Amino acid sequence: MKLPPFPGRGRPLNPVLARELKERMRRKRSGFVLTVYLVLLSGALWLLYLGASAAGTDGPGALRLASLGRAAFQTVLFVMLLLVCFIVPGLAAGGVAGERERQTLVPLQVTLLRPRSILLGKLAASLAFVVFLVFAALPLIGVSFLLGGVEPGEVVKGVAMVLAVAATVAALALTCSTLMRRVQGATVMSYALVLFLLGGTFIVFGAQMLADQKGPRGRAQLILALNPMMATADVVGRTPDNGSRVPSPFTPLQMLIGERTKPEDNITMDGGWVGTSDSGAEFAPMTGERVIRAVPPVPTTVAVDAPVPLQNNGAVARVTQWRAPLLNRIPMWVLSLIGYGALSIGGLALASRRLATPAAGER
Repeated sequence: MKLPPFPGRGRPLNPVLARELKERMRRKRSGFVLTVYLVLLSGALWLLYLGASAAGTDGPGALRLASLGRAAFQTVLFVMLLLVCFIVPGLAAGGVAGERERQTLVPLQVTLLRPRSILLGKLAASLAFVVFLVFAALPLIGVSFLLGGVEPGEVVKGVAMVLAVAATVAALALTCSTLMRRVQGATVMSYALVLFLLGGTFIVFGAQMLADQKGPRGRAQLILALNPMMATADVVGRTPDNGSRVPSPFTPLQMLIGERTKPEDNITMDGGWVGTSDSGAEFAPMTGERVIRAVPPVPTTVAVDAPVPLQNNGAVARVTQWRAPLLNRIPMWVLSLIGYGALSIGGLALASRRLATPAAGER
């Protein structure tokens, strides 16, 4: 009696993925990229160590080592994120445009492979090399464990966010490769999108602050949810200042993220204009009720209708509760994953529709 096959066993591998993996791993460029990648990560870690040694920190030895270990982990993760963002477009942008230049796209389109199978094979091949790069850097991340200050969960979340960013960039690069006829054009368009995610979002954020004449708080940071650096800084940040004596590249970003749940500048909670008494308490002159001006260190929530005596002609003030909007209380990295999922699915859907049938100019 012949036993039934094991579930999943014998299932053929995506032929596009199998071919891409063989070709990519046999190229000399893959070894060169891996070498440069590890050299840059090691150099960043060495520069951090030299800077921390030259600056010196106060406090017990264990605390200094833990602070250095946490800064080392975040520095390696930051450099890894930037390298991945600039390596992935070069891997994925030529996926479809390269087939078009070699005149092998039409034979690929008329096979039994569905368009989504072609795209998923190209996407998986690009991500397979990225996963190889990320795991190759794990020994450098392990240095932070020797120093302390880093938990395994933080490493898992940080690496997962880097892979999520890589998947999004690869999906966008494949979309550009499908829309453009040449590899060069697809590569330029892919890098333009990456530059917008990394730097353009900060430009839009700054322009919005200038237009609204408000501080970096409230919903103004919503555009920054698409920034890979902000998403990674949030997923590995414990507190706005990290509780670290040695700063990392993520430290200013984490302080900026901490402003999301604070009240906006120059607003009045109870309505009306605000006056200030001799004792420093602020009140609305028409009602004698105390209001809160949103300047640090005002807490995000305070007691409701709590009587507070003021030396203002015997008036009794009330403290009004302020709570950050729901959208601001959602962690930045959650909003980032939602945005990345929407960009990836939308881009792959557009690319799949483009590959559904051979284009008129390619027949």
